[in-house]
Amino acid sequence: MKKIALLLLLTLMPLVGFSKTISITGRVDNISMQEAVEKVMEEHRSLPIEKPIVLALNSPGGSVYAGYFLMNQMISLQAEGRKFTAIVTGMCASMCFNILQVADIRGSLPFATIMQHLPFGGDKQHLEAIERVMDKLTAKRLGIHHLLWKQIARQNLWVGSDDALKMNVIDAVYIEKNLGDIMNVEESTFNVLKTRGEVSGD
Repeated sequence: MKKIALLLLLTLMPLVGFSKTISITGRVDNISMQEAVEKVMEEHRSLPIEKPIVLALNSPGGSVYAGYFLMNQMISLQAEGRKFTAIVTGMCASMCFNILQVADIRGSLPFATIMQHLPFGGDKQHLEAIERVMDKLTAKRLGIHHLLWKQIARQNLWVGSDDALKMNVIDAVYIEKNLGDIMNVEESTFNVLKTRGEVSGD
């Protein structure tokens, strides 16, 4: 039932149209996440509830706890019925990967790279606590056992859009319609190019 609802939502997305895209670029830190949350709340207040808030992700990752700030806000708004679509427009690695997995619909442009690894640096107990939280989130979204996900992450996952689709890391590949400014994805619109069943070789 969940998969049918997801496919229906993907099909209807180009007809519904998107809000102004919220661009999240560069390092995940307190400043960038504060700005992102402010933009998310502005969109939430101005958009009808049936329209998704769209995040364009292009980040190498950064602070776990700064990323938690945005993720917690997304989950809070989802509880009110708001949907999120996150689309990788370049690279989405480390903490950016976790933000991607919180979105209701996860996507990427055809030429994009997605990466994840086990947490590192700092106290062992601290790292293990972060790992448990992130393993649970990712394994649930990918539909696999958390121990299998840990094996994958231990080897450092690097995937392009097609492999990300096959692994259920994303739900769809999008094409971008930009209004002319290559640096301003906030004025872009996105349409579904293909979903998991349409990946070449399936």
